[in-house]
Amino acid sequence: MQATLPVIALGEGIGVDYALYILTVVLANLRAGESLSVAYYRALLFTGKVVVLTGITLGIAVATWVFSPIKFQVDMG
Repeated sequence: MQATLPVIALGEGIGVDYALYILTVVLANLRAGESLSVAYYRALLFTGKVVVLTGITLGIAVATWVFSPIKFQVDMG
């Protein structure tokens, strides 16, 4: 359980990166004159697929750590 903090930090860092990516597109849509709800919806249409695909890819990659000979990776996988 000593490795929990680094994993939480990694997960939070990735989440913040995605949030900033989506926020950038929302702000661009707001500057174009759209309402907040429309800007957010369009941002999710534009970036949502990429964010979900990247998240699934990361999840699959981490799941393969179960087969690793390194104890830390097995615990995290």
